[in-house]
Amino acid sequence: MPLQDLNWKRLNVFLTVASVGNLSRAAGMMGTSQPSITRQIAAMERDIGARLFARTGRGVELTEAGEVFRGHAEEIVKAMEGATNALLQIGSQIRGDVRLGLPPTVAHVLAVPLIDALQAHFPGVKVTIMEGYSGHVLEWLSQGRLDIGVLYATRQTSNLHTDLLAEEELCLISSPKAARTLGSKVTGEQVASLPLILPSRAHGLRQLVEERFAEQGIALDVSMQVDAFSTTLRLVETGKGCAILPRIAVADRINAGQLKALSIDEPKLRRRIMMATSPAQQPSEAVRALAYFARRHSVELFRA
Repeated sequence: MPLQDLNWKRLNVFLTVASVGNLSRAAGMMGTSQPSITRQIAAMERDIGARLFARTGRGVELTEAGEVFRGHAEEIVKAMEGATNALLQIGSQIRGDVRLGLPPTVAHVLAVPLIDALQAHFPGVKVTIMEGYSGHVLEWLSQGRLDIGVLYATRQTSNLHTDLLAEEELCLISSPKAARTLGSKVTGEQVASLPLILPSRAHGLRQLVEERFAEQGIALDVSMQVDAFSTTLRLVETGKGCAILPRIAVADRINAGQLKALSIDEPKLRRRIMMATSPAQQPSEAVRALAYFARRHSVELFRA
C-alpha cells in the first residue's frame, strides 16, 4: 500500500508509540486503550508488509523498517497539519454547499459536533445531511446525490476513494431487565438464544453479524427486521428483543439507565467506519473542509 494512502490517525498512533517506546503510555497519551493501539499498529504492519516494532523488556523499539517508515510518516503528518492549518486560516473565505450521507448510528454521534465545528470555522459552508443505512449511503454516492458519505467498509466500497475514520466494537444492546439475567458479557450461543431485532438483509450490519456468527456455526433468531434506528431502540427498551449495535450509538440511553450494552465473546464483532467520495468528482474546498472535521471528530468520538 502506498504510504500516502495510510490513515492519518494510524500515522499519529505510530509516531506516538515510536516516540515513547511503550504501548500503554502511548494509549494513555492518546486517550484510548492499549488493545486499540496494538490493533492499529498490526493493521499498519499488514498494509505495508513489514514489522515496525520489536518488543523489549521495557516496551517496544523501532525495527530498521520502522526507522525508515518514521521519517516518511513525519513528513506526511507535517504536510497534512500544514495544509489543514492553512485551510483553517482562510476558513471565512471558503463557501459552498456539501451533501453528506450518514448512517443513523454515526449521525447520532457525529452530526452535532461536525456542524458545530463547521459553523465556527467555516461559516460559509452549508451542509445538507441525508441519513440512511450504509447501503443507502453507498447508493446515493454512486448516483452523485452526495459529495461525502460515511459508511461501513464492504466489498462494494472498493471503487470509491475511502479514508478509514474509526473501528468500533458491536455489542448486544438490551433492556436493563433482560441484562440482569445475562451478566456483563455474553457468548455467541447466548446471543443465538435471544430474540433479536436487526435490520433487513440489505444492510451491512445484518450481513456482518450473520457472516461472523455463521463462521462459528451459529444460527441467529431474528424475531424482527427493523430498518429504523429509533424504532429499534424503542422496541429494545420495552423488552421486545435485543439489538446488536455499537455502544457509542446508545451511550446517552445507557447513561440514562434505559439500555444496557453487553460485550459479545466468540465471535467478536468489529466494523470499520469509512469516509468515501466518488472518484468521478474533484472535491471542492467546502468538501475538503467537511472532510477535515469528519476525520478530526471521528478520532475523538470513536475511540476503541
